[in-house]
Formats: sequence, structure tokens, C-alpha cells
Amino acid sequence: MVLPKELTTVTTFSKILALLLFITLPILAFVLGASYQKAIDDSQSIVLTPTPTPTEEVACTMDAKICPDGASVGRVPPNCEFEACPNEETPSTEYECPPGNYVNCMPGPIKSKNPDCSAAYIQWAESNCPGFEVVY
Repeated sequence: MVLPKELTTVTTFSKILALLLFITLPILAFVLGASYQKAIDDSQSIVLTPTPTPTEEVACTMDAKICPDGASVGRVPPNCEFEACPNEETPSTEYECPPGNYVNCMPGPIKSKNPDCSAAYIQWAESNCPGFEVVY
């Protein structure tokens, strides 16, 4: 079958049409798609920046305690108690302030006794650990 000459001739119009359809439109579509994707990514990106918790500073009075040997000691944060005298022995205690300044004394499924929930420890912690809390 022989096609007519109008269908087989390459004209200026067919060259422009081929350039537009096969080269310009794919490049334009790629550029527009990339810019659209970037706009979507920028609008959906959430940047979380942690806010540091401010530390509370404790101001103690400037009074001094005169030790038996004549030395003087001042108050020390965070409890603002006097320092121990240089040759004075401090009473030792087996207790320590809990991490996070709280103790969880809620009864749970495990029937173990929490040693930090004793009345003696709670009384000691309330007087020696600033900001101490007990959860019952």
C-alpha cells in the first residue's frame, strides 16, 4: 500500500509538533513535578526543637556557723544547710535521694515490697531531697 505524499512529507509544522510533544513537554513536566514535590515536602516537614528546662537556682543566706575548732562554714545549696565542720563526723545514712525526685508507691501486679516506700525513707527524703514527691 502506497501512502499519499501529504502523509509522508516532513513539514515545518510536523517538526515543531514533534519538538513540542517529545522534548519540550517532558522536560517541562519534570521541572513542574519537581517543584511541586519540593513545595509539598517543605509544607509537611515539622522541625521539633526541644526546649531546655530551666534549672531553678537556689539562693541561700550568707550566715556562717562557727565550728568548735574556730573554723567557719556557710550554707550550701540546694538544701541551704550548713556544711559539716572540717573535723566533725557527719552521720552516715543508707538513704539516697531518688532519681527524678519521686518514688512510685502504687501497688501493682507484682507483689514485691518497694524498699523506698518505707515510712522512715519517705520521712528522710521529704526533709533531705528538694522537690521530693511520693505517688500512692
